[in-house]
Amino acid sequence: MDEIIFVVTAAPEGGYTARALGQCIFTEADDLATLRDRVWNAVRCHFDEGDAPGVIRLHSAHGDVLAIRLTCQSGWMAFRLSSLVSRLYALVS
Repeated sequence: MDEIIFVVTAAPEGGYTARALGQCIFTEADDLATLRDRVWNAVRCHFDEGDAPGVIRLHSAHGDVLAIRLTCQSGWMAFRLSSLVSRLYALVS
């Protein structure tokens, strides 16, 4: 698997939730920075060593997409914003 996509929504009681498309991974946090860390940790826990996807995408209901690319085994990450809303809507439709 090359990438995994999470749909991020605002929780009714405050904070945010993230649910993976096609995988049984769910997490929540009070703010987006913490949610990003928790998603990364959840993916690392869910997959065996070497089987984790190289890209984690967080798709927010506001239309922004945050891509997290894991560039080496030590877990260093580079963040970049991209516009993939139409592609994601096609996946969830």
